[in-house]
Amino acid sequence: MNIALIAKIGWRVLHDISSLLVQVVRKKYKVGLIQDQSWMVAKSNWSSTWRSVGIGIREVVYPGYSWVIGDGRQIRFWRDKWLSSTPLLDEVIGDLQEGYESQMAHDLWNDGAGWDLQRISPYVTKVKRLELASIVLDRVTGAKDRVS
Repeated sequence: MNIALIAKIGWRVLHDISSLLVQVVRKKYKVGLIQDQSWMVAKSNWSSTWRSVGIGIREVVYPGYSWVIGDGRQIRFWRDKWLSSTPLLDEVIGDLQEGYESQMAHDLWNDGAGWDLQRISPYVTKVKRLELASIVLDRVTGAKDRVS
């Protein structure tokens, strides 16, 4: 129960950036993006409370977070969990070309045509291609990618 409550505080720190308390904590502990876990390494200036929040984030938040796609500008196509419960990189067939791992979802989307399957198909199974066909980027309403 304690870890769940502390994870809730961690979730708030990661997402409620309008709160003054969260802004102070983010500055003090140099909280970064959820995709970049390098800031989560415990440091000597961390209080015992913040260390507990870090444990909650590492043990509860990180294993369960995924992305809901909007315009595809924040989601790393191969490295983030957005299509299924694991990153596409974990299910790749063969070796990705150099630089492919850092591609954003919007880089592999063609307006009016859908996913750029010529660049994706060599690396994913037919089942994943079918899953991709059910996902559409939203470049019309301005919806942003969000963490869930």
